[in-house]
Amino acid sequence: MNDILLCIINSQNRFLSSDHLDALSHISHILHISHPEDKDLLVQLIRERSYQLVTVVTMDNVLPPEWQQIKSLLSCPFFLLSGMNATNFPVLVTMLESLRNSSRSAEPINHFTESLDFIEEHLFDHDLSLEMVASQIFVSKYHYSRIFQRYVGTGFKEYVIKKRMNKAMSLLRKGHQVTEVCFAVGYNDLTHFSRVFRKTFGQNPSVYRTKYDSNYKLEVGALA
Repeated sequence: MNDILLCIINSQNRFLSSDHLDALSHISHILHISHPEDKDLLVQLIRERSYQLVTVVTMDNVLPPEWQQIKSLLSCPFFLLSGMNATNFPVLVTMLESLRNSSRSAEPINHFTESLDFIEEHLFDHDLSLEMVASQIFVSKYHYSRIFQRYVGTGFKEYVIKKRMNKAMSLLRKGHQVTEVCFAVGYNDLTHFSRVFRKTFGQNPSVYRTKYDSNYKLEVGALA
């Protein structure tokens, strides 16, 4: 059986295709949960057998705090990945493959998964940095940069930017003001935030917000 348990929470539409799920099934045992309130299904499964790694992914930006309590039931590494979507799939596969291979060798991965938890918890802090995360597991930022690239398949900076931009896009779609979104996702410079957003999505956040708001109004008008 697989050494990795992958719990996928889909409170909305499924964000992974059947091909994606087939690829993941070769490297992990997959548990589908419809809502975060159903975490007892995961608890039951991890009590039935031991895993070398337990991972939870969700489309939601955050999970209820009680999900962190699952960690106390495990003797293996455990981490949460929030804000996932189909574009994150290659990163997810690379990460799970690397962690699986490492867990089968003598190389410990507990500290690295703890650092991923730290990133998730502080993702929107404006002072989050490679050096800060590396210090949490007592390694140099240069060493951490190398192991992050190896395990995750992308650079630390690119990983953080992508997750922040996905959150920014979600907030803009909900009608939040650009300045409000800028500070909410970890930036304290509106010009820099706009530049990163434009580089990621090909348009300014103000243009994106206006366009999405206009499309929403048209849809509502058509239904009226």
